[in-house]
Amino acid sequence: MNTQKTYNLISKVIEWLNHRKDKNIRIADLCRKCDVSQDELEEILAEWAGLTVQEFLYFISPVHNLQLIHSDEQLSLFDEKHLPHTQIPSPVVEIIPMSVDVDENRAERLNINYEFYKSPFGELTVASSSEGVCYIAFDEDETKAIRNMKSRFSHAVFSRQKDDFQAAAVAVFELKHRHLVRLHMKGTDFQLLVWNQLLKIPFGELRTYQQLADELNLPTASRAVGTAIGRNPIAYIVPCHRVVQSTGNFGDYMWGSGRKMAIVAWEMGRFRYSKPNF
Repeated sequence: MNTQKTYNLISKVIEWLNHRKDKNIRIADLCRKCDVSQDELEEILAEWAGLTVQEFLYFISPVHNLQLIHSDEQLSLFDEKHLPHTQIPSPVVEIIPMSVDVDENRAERLNINYEFYKSPFGELTVASSSEGVCYIAFDEDETKAIRNMKSRFSHAVFSRQKDDFQAAAVAVFELKHRHLVRLHMKGTDFQLLVWNQLLKIPFGELRTYQQLADELNLPTASRAVGTAIGRNPIAYIVPCHRVVQSTGNFGDYMWGSGRKMAIVAWEMGRFRYSKPNF
């Protein structure tokens, strides 16, 4: 499967849907506008995430999000008695805080390796220090990607090369092995608190900003929680995409709201514990 070509089509479908005021979608109209046959779209979605077109449309809808966030039956895939027969191991993610001295090269030089990878959601930039992965971002333009990465670590020395930290991070998309992913993250104590809490949201589940604040025992801090989520520098592995608005709308995402919708649909297809009835 050509992952970039597949994601480009899925992105095109989502973009067309987002620009429609009429939400009564005819699949034939969608396929015609996106220049793909229904059979082709069914085949692509099935290979990409195990989804039918109808399921995909459901999983990118606010209706689905509302039903999930208000359900008392969100099943944790870490709870073995609820696991589907095809168990998918989850990575163990460890966050190592980056000190100011390291970030500003006052204690030691910060050397960062980086490389570009393919993912189910487009081109991925992955960067790592000597302690772990420090940056993951979606960006189709390599020049822009490098500029964005370097703006976060203005004192670092960069080398384009792969390493084991990057390999462990990218392997999470393969859904085959349970392994350790080490993250070396620059942030305030509050941001690190929020990012660690994001890691506790299982595959196949969503939270609202308010629910996440409640889980942190900070019920009046939902806005601050949202701000911290918006500054997460590690795409996908620190799953800020699993946090949606209380209305069910997906809300903003640093790498595009359409990509957020695609990621949620992919996870629901790969990890869902039941199918909706159509």
